[in-house]
Amino acid sequence: MLQLALLGVLALAALGLGACSAAASSIPSAITNATIPPLPTSSSPITGCVDSATFAVIQQLKAPGPDVAALLTANKTMLLTGLQQLDPADAATTTWRDALVAALNSGDMTTAATQVAMLTNSQVTLTSC
Repeated sequence: MLQLALLGVLALAALGLGACSAAASSIPSAITNATIPPLPTSSSPITGCVDSATFAVIQQLKAPGPDVAALLTANKTMLLTGLQQLDPADAATTTWRDALVAALNSGDMTTAATQVAMLTNSQVTLTSC
């Protein structure tokens, strides 16, 4: 029974693929040869290094004009957990992470905001772990 269902799914997929290739051949070459800008992705070298919540907050902090103090305060516990799991490949980023974690642990949001500024000003780059 399972084999029959699998064959049915494969047959439908083959029909769908054939329909797509026929439809693609009817698209004018002016459209198919156009340069289409890539879609923005949320992918980053650190997406595999931190949990999705930490990554989302880091992206918010890097966005233009964030309320850094409010973001850090609202996400302090989650950031601490996520940043402590981050194992950067280079010493400079490790030092940055440790300084940000220490500032968050002590409640020093001024120092934490300075560390975020280093990230947003490209003084520190989060690369793969």
